[in-house]
Amino acid sequence: YMGGACALGLRGCCGHDARIGEYELGEMGHDASGLLTLTQKQMNNDALVKHVRTTSAKLQTLTEDYKDRIEQLEKAIRYAPVLRLKVISGSLLPGSILTITAQGAEGGLRSSRDGIIYFGCKKRAASIPLKAKKGEIINDIVIKTKDKIIADKHRGRHCKIQYSLTTNLYQAKDLGIGFGTFAKLDQPLILQDNHLISMGESFFIISMVPNLSTDTSAKKDKRGSLEERFKRLRVKIYAGTANGEMFFFSPGKQAIKIGRLPSCEIQIEDNLMSKFQGHIIFSEEKGWILVDGYNGKPSTNGTWLYLSDEYNLYHGMILKANQTLFQVLLQQIANNKFCQI
Repeated sequence: YMGGACALGLRGCCGHDARIGEYELGEMGHDASGLLTLTQKQMNNDALVKHVRTTSAKLQTLTEDYKDRIEQLEKAIRYAPVLRLKVISGSLLPGSILTITAQGAEGGLRSSRDGIIYFGCKKRAASIPLKAKKGEIINDIVIKTKDKIIADKHRGRHCKIQYSLTTNLYQAKDLGIGFGTFAKLDQPLILQDNHLISMGESFFIISMVPNLSTDTSAKKDKRGSLEERFKRLRVKIYAGTANGEMFFFSPGKQAIKIGRLPSCEIQIEDNLMSKFQGHIIFSEEKGWILVDGYNGKPSTNGTWLYLSDEYNLYHGMILKANQTLFQVLLQQIANNKFCQI
């Protein structure tokens, strides 16, 4: 689930090549003497001018959008909630609190007030592929790694927290470098394709796959059976003692238990897992739903969702970034006083 940053090279930020590329020369025509004709020169020149103007216009739009966001954030600071991340464990001092506003982190290492907070194990960039000059400060908050080799390997931006002007919420997302960014499940999760779930030493990849049978004899009403109307659930396991194993389940009323006990439908011998680590149920209205623990008893070490997409942070939840645990504390300004939301 971890990937490197995309190389920037000589390409522009809008996806256009900043050079006069070979594809332009390749489209030029030649006369019998091998020289470019005037018409063809003009055609190529027109194409080049159009390319430069289009690229410049897009760059200008991006710059204007950025300036507009900065101006809106200056106003949002008056009403936006304040995010406080309380350190539970990890390389940062337990009990310490990181304060984040709509404009960014208080005491953040970057000077930008763009409402984006980057986390990483190093504060500075190493090379051009990180879209930054070598030595430039790219992270606001540094979560140090003791192992120097790992720290150098994981240099870059691990994750980000961004304030959304649209929703007035803070969102977290992993950026593909480091040990991953996860949210601890404390409420039911509606499973989707490509969800990555961490339990104990194992990772679960979730997929929805078509049913193999098209038999209509099991219809209970005109709508058809559950097997006909809904896709099967596929759970593939990576790492841990069950690495490579795959499980398939058809929609039904029975809960799919996950844990160490032999009675579990997904049974894994893992000392970091609870006897009943979690369970999956099916709902006709919502689909497949994952719940931590079983019979109202939560698991010991938790069930974690990898944040491959923007995830709305809410008060009281637990966030894990680069093996450091944070408790999310959200406070809303009301009548010049703070109140939890």
